Amino acid sequence: MNLSPNEIVRTDEELIDLLKTDEQIAVKGIYEKYWRSLLKFAFSFTRDETDAKDIVQEVFVRLVVKEQLKGVQTNLRAYLYAAVKYDCIRYLRTRFSSVELDEHYEQFLAATSKDQTAHSLLFKELEYHYEKELAYLPPRLKQVFELSRKQGLNSTEISMYLGVSNQTVRNQISQVIRILRQKLRYE
Repeated sequence: MNLSPNEIVRTDEELIDLLKTDEQIAVKGIYEKYWRSLLKFAFSFTRDETDAKDIVQEVFVRLVVKEQLKGVQTNLRAYLYAAVKYDCIRYLRTRFSSVELDEHYEQFLAATSKDQTAHSLLFKELEYHYEKELAYLPPRLKQVFELSRKQGLNSTEISMYLGVSNQTVRNQISQVIRILRQKLRYE
């Protein structure tokens, strides 16, 4: 491949090939092609522009100094994004000590504790209606459904236990689910 230093290299394949002959131009082309999108990607992890820039810059420095780019044979984009992703994960691990994480967790719990009471009441109300609707089911459907959902038996085990076909059990479970969805739907 004969590319002059002023030509814009557009494809990853060309950049990978260029790494073998002119690493400096190849790295510059890779940098220009991916810098902005990698920065946005790193920022989605860090939420700090300076830290995101540092991470992407460090990835490029490490790839050039250690000549890791020469090992890239196929998907350059995936390779770069993976390197940035793993550096962002390392960054987040070191940035948030366990004390900071505990503080964030406590703040989260405080913010959601108000909602928990409302959710708990809604759950109890839903559970009441669920049990009420189960009570109205025909005995056989109720038995099949409870063996499946409350006792955790699969359709084959239920069919052997009740002496009916496996398909019958699956049909009855589907029928109960349809009934419950219809009855428990909140308007």
